[in-house]
Amino acid sequence: MKSKWDIVNLGKYISQQSIRNRGLENIEVYSVTNSSGFTKSTDYFNKEVFSKNLSNYKLVTREQFAYNPSRINVGSIACLFDANFALVSPLYVIFEVDKDNLFPEYLLRYLKSNYGNVQIRNNTQGSVRDSLKYEGLEKIQIPLPPLDDQIRIAAVLTRAEKLIAKRKESIKALDELLKSTFLEMFGDPVRNEKGWDKKEFDSVVKDFRNGQSPVSTGNIKGKVYTLSAITGGIFKGNEYKISTFESINDNSIVKNDDFLICRGNGNINLVGRSVVVRDISDKIIFPDTMICANIDITKINKKFIELMWKLSFVRKQIENFSRTTNGTYKINQQSLKSIIIIVPPVNLQNQFAAIVEKVEVLKAKYTQSLTDLENLYGSLSQRAFKGELDLSKVPLEKENQVIELYDEGMAAATMTSELSASKK
Repeated sequence: MKSKWDIVNLGKYISQQSIRNRGLENIEVYSVTNSSGFTKSTDYFNKEVFSKNLSNYKLVTREQFAYNPSRINVGSIACLFDANFALVSPLYVIFEVDKDNLFPEYLLRYLKSNYGNVQIRNNTQGSVRDSLKYEGLEKIQIPLPPLDDQIRIAAVLTRAEKLIAKRKESIKALDELLKSTFLEMFGDPVRNEKGWDKKEFDSVVKDFRNGQSPVSTGNIKGKVYTLSAITGGIFKGNEYKISTFESINDNSIVKNDDFLICRGNGNINLVGRSVVVRDISDKIIFPDTMICANIDITKINKKFIELMWKLSFVRKQIENFSRTTNGTYKINQQSLKSIIIIVPPVNLQNQFAAIVEKVEVLKAKYTQSLTDLENLYGSLSQRAFKGELDLSKVPLEKENQVIELYDEGMAAATMTSELSASKK
């Protein structure tokens, strides 16, 4: 990249750390995720997945960095800001920075930026799975502004990140509103205190269809959805790639109102995730990592089943049915058919669906706002690292209100009134 700042090798400003927990100190074990940074392993995995013997685990202290060498290319790197100590897997790489010349929060944002990701990928090694060793990390080139400007850049980007986080919270609040409305109208599906019919999922499905995956030897090009199109809670119709097929099976073409279900993933939390397909006009294929259910709308409302599918009542069944092979969790069609659901009268389901439609209008607006904020963050980040931001008015000791496109107070105020209106 071209920048007005000096471009330097990161290795000059960092040093590797590898202190083991030989004293068996009672310190929390953490994982590093691409979305949340340092996260307690018991919270992330909902169970204890680490070794009972922690003597070989690595110690991280405040403002030190840790990353998973095989997942840093998807953003799994973090700096410890919220605790004095943490233990991480022996596989992780730990390092600290020369704080006289490099501000930790500045470096973290650079390494997680598009520019930083290119540098990371250029320095990974591995024939089967790319991995960034410490020697590769040292070769990464970074723009190095004066320390004061690094602090200002971090403040600008932190401000944008907080706005993004608030918008995500607004979207999450809408999801929680729908779940609470569901429970208010239909009760807890596990206890089923309202006595609704309980049936197998198969009884409300006309038919199931399997997907079709691309082949490298094919000569027919086609669009195929990626799992990200259906595992994020809403249908993302633009999440597809161009691939080749030997032939295209009509049954693998996605249709509006199809109920797409994730069949397999390395993360059990994503197995069984589903969405109802909406507003597509293009010819797009779903892969064999998905299963499609054609819902019988005379028996169940699609918005009703889509929401119920997200409840722990169904999630627990999916996870119990899932089987793992070579690190990939899968659920088959037969298991999906046997999942137990509640089936209230369709007219009551339709009333719930009307509420869902109102909330979806708000969610679409908030989602677009989130996209705009993320684009804004990308632009700010790019300009900051190229030295194109005017930092002269950014206070050194505190964040400045540098983004005037969005008002934080607006989110909370509008949210309260709009949520109330959506339930009427």
